[in-house]
Amino acid sequence: MPKRKYMTRKPVLDNRDIVKKLDTDRMYDGVEALFFQIKHAWEETQKLDTSSIHDVANIVVAGMGGSGRGADIIKTALKDRLTVPLDLVHDYSLPGYVNEKTLVILASVSGSTEEIIEATKEAHLKKTQIAIIAGGGELLKLAKEENYLHYELKMDHNPSKQQRIAQGYTIMGLIGLLSATGLIKLENKEVEEILETVARCSERFALEIPTHTNLAKALAYQIIDRRPVIIVADFLEGVAHTITNQLHENAKIFADFQVIPEMNHHLLEGLQFPKSNPTDHLFLVVQSMLYHPRNQKRIELTTTLIEDNEIETATINLTSSTKLTQAFELLALFNYVSLFVSFLEEINPAPLPGVDWFKEKLSKN
Repeated sequence: MPKRKYMTRKPVLDNRDIVKKLDTDRMYDGVEALFFQIKHAWEETQKLDTSSIHDVANIVVAGMGGSGRGADIIKTALKDRLTVPLDLVHDYSLPGYVNEKTLVILASVSGSTEEIIEATKEAHLKKTQIAIIAGGGELLKLAKEENYLHYELKMDHNPSKQQRIAQGYTIMGLIGLLSATGLIKLENKEVEEILETVARCSERFALEIPTHTNLAKALAYQIIDRRPVIIVADFLEGVAHTITNQLHENAKIFADFQVIPEMNHHLLEGLQFPKSNPTDHLFLVVQSMLYHPRNQKRIELTTTLIEDNEIETATINLTSSTKLTQAFELLALFNYVSLFVSFLEEINPAPLPGVDWFKEKLSKN
């Protein structure tokens, strides 16, 4: 468990009534519904008619923000199951190599993300095979008009209606779609294991569980007023990106992530300065017995060196049995953490004033 003593603040995290006054958009209810989102997305994607997809040589997934995080998770947590190369696009244009043997998956919860609309037009011009994941907008309309393979995000189990709280749909929707096409192999039993893991997380991290036995609450107290840096290795890289985004959007804090072994080749020399590092930073070190043995050792040595620079660390030991369940274990944990930080700050986690301002200004240019 984290070392820092809990800060003196209002008992927000032990009082659901206080949380309800802050969380007017029901973000917490959406986080609690992750189990049902995953189950719903898996069941719906297994009904898809994927006969239009054939002879795929490579996959490109285009998506921004939460809509694109499923691809990050697949590329790292499921890389040993991919039968063809998979690349990610978080921009307007597709790689030059895409052709009729490329499956381009275009993901946008709103269905109106401008980068993805542009990428869709390019995919059509290049006569690629196309699949769409969208909740509405121009993208879903196009999918129906062109009879593209598509998974419509109905999000029955997302009471907040916030796109970033629809992770069960966006992540498992993409996994399920690729499973339905045969491009990755995932058994029903494995989905059941994911659901069991997520259910256990909900029991361990719920508001009703007191802080001294609730890792999500303890981490939230650790993070307050500091910049968290999440350290992971190999198969958890995609999840680290996802949970960092959740901290940005829900908790409104500056967070970052680093990946072992890559960070061992440069960042270790960046711990000395500025001198405010020990005050300003907290390294959250994610350890897993499923990492490559050398990466497990690297995690230990990295933690030692960080602490030698008088920067505090907190180690998170994942306990579920497979790479995929550990990916969802870490995801579920930080869904709670990100909200708990916002509640400690006594703010509503839902509004995105900076992002909304930016989109509005951009739309006028």
